[in-house]
Amino acid sequence: MNIEEYRELWQPGFSGVVLIRLDPGTIPEEFVIYNTNTTNVLLIEDEESHDEVVHRMIEAGAPIWDDFPPRVT
Repeated sequence: MNIEEYRELWQPGFSGVVLIRLDPGTIPEEFVIYNTNTTNVLLIEDEESHDEVVHRMIEAGAPIWDDFPPRVT
C-alpha cells in the first residue's frame, strides 16, 4: 500500500476536494473522494489505500458532505 501519491489531499491549504458520505447513517461509513473543481470522483482501487486516504483526510479536517452537489446543465 503506497498512498504517498495522494499526500496533497490531506495537506494544509489543499482545497477543492471533499468527502461525500455514502448512505448516511450506516456503519461503517463509506466515502467517495470528490473534486469540486472538476466534478470528478477519485477512484482508488485498492480498498486499504482508499480507507487510509479517507482516514487521513478526515483527520486533516476535510469537508464531509452528505450528497453530491446538483448538476448544472
